Amino acid sequence: MTVILLLFSDKTPLPKWVATLSAQFDISIVKEIPSNNKDIVIIDTHTLKKSTEFFMPFSQLAFRCLIVGEQWSDEQQVNALVNGAAGYCDINESASIIALALNSILKGEIWIQRHLVQQVIGALVNINSQKQANESINITKAREKLTKLSVRELEVAKMVKIGENNKKIAQHLNISDRTVKAHLTSAFKKLEVRDRLQLALLMKEIS
Repeated sequence: MTVILLLFSDKTPLPKWVATLSAQFDISIVKEIPSNNKDIVIIDTHTLKKSTEFFMPFSQLAFRCLIVGEQWSDEQQVNALVNGAAGYCDINESASIIALALNSILKGEIWIQRHLVQQVIGALVNINSQKQANESINITKAREKLTKLSVRELEVAKMVKIGENNKKIAQHLNISDRTVKAHLTSAFKKLEVRDRLQLALLMKEIS
């Protein structure tokens, strides 16, 4: 069973979260993150405010991080996702949505409001554009990786680039959601990317 660690400075919501998740996951409440942890950690925004540990890019941490809080602005959510967080979820969200968020993250996806997808992709493209001014990016090598994809995998990747979700991709290509997930998993492996955000960024870079 997948281990989910809860790191909450505000203890009030903990009983609800434990009750919601314990049927599906192995839940542990922690005061700090074990250095060798490689599971999902759910961190409340109060902890982020108090701890300097998480001011580094989340992508540098050994675990995937779901941030929970109340009424975080679009700008704050985008900033967290750009820096490698796996998602943001309102702390008062329903049990079904919380489970969906975690299961999406476990599949290598991110949990994000649909209207923010293009903002996150745009921010990542801008960051990479700035990096290109200081370092050489081997676009040729990236394009070589793209040739590893099957025709269908490439079609799926192109739709991810424009922010389409799995359901829309499945409808457009007349395939099942499960087939879309299989194509994405294969594409992640071939292109050596972690999730659909990195895939979208790669597709933006080489298009």
